Amino acid sequence: MKNNNRYICTSCAAIYPAWQGKCTQCGAWNTIILEEINEGISQTQKCIEDLQTFKIQSTRTYAESRIKFSLNSFNNILGGGILHSQVILFAGEPGIGKSTLLAQLCSNIQTKTLYISGEENFDQIAQRALRLGTPDSFENIEFSNDTDLASILTYIESKKYEIVIIDSIQTVTNNNSFNNRITNQIREYASLITDAAKNSHTSVLMVGQITKDGSIAGPKVLEHIVDTVLYFEGNYKDDTRILRVKKNRFGKTSEIAVFRMSNNGLQEVNNLEWFFIDNLKCEEGLAYSIYNEGSVYFIIEVQALCIKTSFTYPKRISNGYDAKRLEMLIAILSKKLGLPLENCDIYVNIVGGIKITDTSADLAVAAAIISSFQNKPLADKPCFIGEISLTGEVRKIHKQTEKIKKAKEYGFKKIYYDKVMPNIKLLLEHNTL
Repeated sequence: MKNNNRYICTSCAAIYPAWQGKCTQCGAWNTIILEEINEGISQTQKCIEDLQTFKIQSTRTYAESRIKFSLNSFNNILGGGILHSQVILFAGEPGIGKSTLLAQLCSNIQTKTLYISGEENFDQIAQRALRLGTPDSFENIEFSNDTDLASILTYIESKKYEIVIIDSIQTVTNNNSFNNRITNQIREYASLITDAAKNSHTSVLMVGQITKDGSIAGPKVLEHIVDTVLYFEGNYKDDTRILRVKKNRFGKTSEIAVFRMSNNGLQEVNNLEWFFIDNLKCEEGLAYSIYNEGSVYFIIEVQALCIKTSFTYPKRISNGYDAKRLEMLIAILSKKLGLPLENCDIYVNIVGGIKITDTSADLAVAAAIISSFQNKPLADKPCFIGEISLTGEVRKIHKQTEKIKKAKEYGFKKIYYDKVMPNIKLLLEHNTL
């Protein structure tokens, strides 16, 4: 074996032949450290008989057996449960409830499971588990605080456990490594754990810490190594928690599961149609639309407030709606409808903490802004579905037919979309206000 030393930036993983104070790639100071690398033979020659390949056979049955957890909503967003040898990366902010969710997943599970915790000792884990259930509920789960990479690989390859939970990947260490928990090491550990899971047909769920900007700590390639990426989101001042699927090789993406945090742990929310609002109101500055996350459709309430500005540059503040798109939408309303919005501070809020990631709510936001500007509520509590172009046209959106169907099911009497309202001028001409 050959020993080589190199210097690597812990912030961006840039590699340098010698130490320097500032990383020229990311501009960070004092983040370059020494990394010792063991390199074997760069190229290994094998006989052709040793190479392993396979062909798909029509006579063979390729079973898709899934392991069920105690939370049905968690099983549903994965596509029916976790597959054997599936590797999941589970990320979320500190204190949001990741360990609580993991403990509930293990409650009453019928599968032999190992929970490896590098952040809590056994007493702390036991206290949380007993708040969520009885000791009998965790009969099939064992706990360990051994975060050494060699031990984890031994646990996985032993085939003693069908599910191995690692909390978290950033706490895994390697006694043979000079530096632990740096960017490249995290990638290497995740890759070795994934290979072991595939070879032993063991399902692995790894917890990943996140950075200040909300992304998973470590290299971006970490998300490419695993099969599924889940994000657990929420607000510390609210009891609502949302679990999102960002990547899933064995099921649908963009699916969500909603939970409520209580003293007894996380409670599943099954009926999401009216979850984020109590009822339809007829007040100025309010408009409604239908939004979907994966296969889940629900009503969203858009709130807008327009007041005369006292500053040279009016404020444009949005919560749950893209701020740049809001500025563009205000410019369209000013240009096409002649509204003097340049003299107003405009605030837009999506009720319930929902973040709109597409353009389906453009028409609802525009209607709410106009309603607040004219101090007139929208008549008959209509539903608005559509994207607004720079020319003022109302455009068709993705899954529009399904959203219109859902709006009718939820009791909306008036629904405005591209065929009913081809352009935003009809917001005024058709007396919808």
